[in-house]
Amino acid sequence: MGKKSPKKNLDIQFYISRILIILIIFFAIFFKTEIINWIIEKKIPIKENNETLENQNKNIKNQNIEIESQEKKKKINLILKSPYPMAIKDGPLRKVEPRGNSVVKTPVNIEIQKPEKPKILEMPKISQPEISKYGNLSRGSFTDLFSGTGWKNSQTSTVYQDFKTTTISFSPAYQWEEIYKSAPLNFTKENQIIKSNRKEAVCVIKQGEIIAFQNEKQPLFYTIEEIKKAKVDNVPLLDYDKYSKKWIAVFVVDKKLFVYSFTVEKGEIILAHSFANSFIDSEVDLNLACVKGKCLITNGKKLWKFDTQTLKISLIEFKISQSSLLSIGKTDDLWLLGVVEKDEKKYKGNIYQFTNNHWQIIFRNQNSFFSSEYFGNIFFGYNPNKQEILAVYGAYEGQAYQFSINNQSFIQNFSQFFPIRVMDGEMKPEIFYQDGAWWIGSSSKSSSPKFLRLLSGIGNDFTPVLLENVLSFQLVPGFKEHQIYGIAFDNAFFYIYRFTDLGFQKKDKVIWESLKINSKNNKIMQGSLVEKEDGEEEGKIQYFLTNNGGKNWTKAELGKMIKFKTIGSDFRWKVEFLPSIDSFSSPWATRVMVDYYQVRD
Repeated sequence: MGKKSPKKNLDIQFYISRILIILIIFFAIFFKTEIINWIIEKKIPIKENNETLENQNKNIKNQNIEIESQEKKKKINLILKSPYPMAIKDGPLRKVEPRGNSVVKTPVNIEIQKPEKPKILEMPKISQPEISKYGNLSRGSFTDLFSGTGWKNSQTSTVYQDFKTTTISFSPAYQWEEIYKSAPLNFTKENQIIKSNRKEAVCVIKQGEIIAFQNEKQPLFYTIEEIKKAKVDNVPLLDYDKYSKKWIAVFVVDKKLFVYSFTVEKGEIILAHSFANSFIDSEVDLNLACVKGKCLITNGKKLWKFDTQTLKISLIEFKISQSSLLSIGKTDDLWLLGVVEKDEKKYKGNIYQFTNNHWQIIFRNQNSFFSSEYFGNIFFGYNPNKQEILAVYGAYEGQAYQFSINNQSFIQNFSQFFPIRVMDGEMKPEIFYQDGAWWIGSSSKSSSPKFLRLLSGIGNDFTPVLLENVLSFQLVPGFKEHQIYGIAFDNAFFYIYRFTDLGFQKKDKVIWESLKINSKNNKIMQGSLVEKEDGEEEGKIQYFLTNNGGKNWTKAELGKMIKFKTIGSDFRWKVEFLPSIDSFSSPWATRVMVDYYQVRD
């Protein structure tokens, strides 16, 4: 057998290479046709026939990148340094309720939580920045809720920050003086109740002691001997009836009501009437309110009524579910009843008024006045000057609304003053109105002391400043304008403090300035003030933005884009408060949102 010649081997290789070339050309033509058909189907414009397939694919890629870029402009990653950053989530929108004359431009869902991962912030629609000579700009966004100091420039900021109500304003002005300390008394924490009718303040102690003081004179003392000797079940009840001009005190002994009426006259406490009647459940909270010579007592799910003259008591029928909880309040001439019921998912609270000898629900068109996932009760305060009521749902997270009995079409949301930080577990407040402000103190049933002022749209919580190490505290109206009294108890003594309200401290101006907001060092070309929740007189609040760390500031207006004239990569914002003419008002802010636009990497 002879070997194959080299020539024949070359011929075979030649023919095989030709066949491979033909196959390659065939597949190239086939796939080119498929790509063109796909482009036509997607309606992507094809340039002139002399444009290569490579250029067409490059155009397609660029268009896809541009679409992706537009989508990325809608979302940014936001990580706050504050210990309580804000995450704005996708989902149904709810209105952010303003305070006073605040301005809120975009409804959002707000959630306060500890930082874990970067959160996505859905941005509101605002005017888009121009494309600069540097190319497309990427957007960053920042929101400050003033809950911490992580983004605050402490060296330049002079504004007062309330960490409980998360508000910035001028500093509150006041005087706080101890005016009396008692001798050692035989009582313990949370077994007394205090009220004031602006003529005298009265304290009733569980062991039967009555203490009263007028015009800061030495307190008066009276002992109810039969109560002193008895075993009292509950904290006593106390209220003042303007109609009969009598104080009413109620004790529960062996589940029986002991009711006493007395007056404070000519330097002494005079006991007028007393009676013992009716078996009640002493394991539940009792509440008392007296109007026009008659008093109501809530006892869990029951209502009792008696006359301040005869002290004859009777049970009132009021149909409620077994899961309900009652509370009582009053105006000058009618009672208010709070009813909290639990359905399958939430606790719902409604308010009734006692009119023409029957109960009538307020705001009948609403499903419920309060709705919460947390168990709580309803508490009332009354402003006699404007006949307005402040109703507070006391729970782990509070809610509050101010409304008028005579004009129920107007309701003002005060819930922002009662967040988790202020409620401190489950606050049970005593509420009264005096000299243009709502005053919130803790009741004898509260687990911790509380001292809060709501004035001119601003909430100031004095608890951390004035009540450190105080076991039990109650707040009552004072005898003079802008004076109220705080009564503090420890294990053996009680103390009387006078609080003189001076409004707000006045300076030329106060400032909140941020630290650097942007994390990178890219050039910042434009910026905008997107949202603000604040209260101001015209011209008393001014916002500013900078792109060079504060060397040059540009005044910012809501929703207007600023094109910086300077070159810089350090974006910051600040607000300046100018003093109000009225010393009892101040500019304030609780929420600010800014955008910045930086050159892409």
